[in-house]
Amino acid sequence: AIVNFEHYTLRRGEDIHKLTSKEALLLKYMIERRGEVISRQNMLDDVWGYEHYPNTRTIDNFVATFRKYIEVEVGEPEIITTVRGVGYRIS
Repeated sequence: AIVNFEHYTLRRGEDIHKLTSKEALLLKYMIERRGEVISRQNMLDDVWGYEHYPNTRTIDNFVATFRKYIEVEVGEPEIITTVRGVGYRIS
């Protein structure tokens, strides 16, 4: 997958997906921490900010969307993996 943060797009093969600004920020945050396990709380604190943010299920919804865009098999993710009880890792 190729992400263009300037134009808020993600391309995988012939498919081009438009990203919202929040999707782009979160995906960039995860890519910058490639290989690290990132907790949902850290994602919320660092992307949404300490003052105002939604609940941790919001992160799960964003990750589900990213998987639809990126993964070959959504049900068997290889790029964005879940670390049970902790958060996510992007490879």
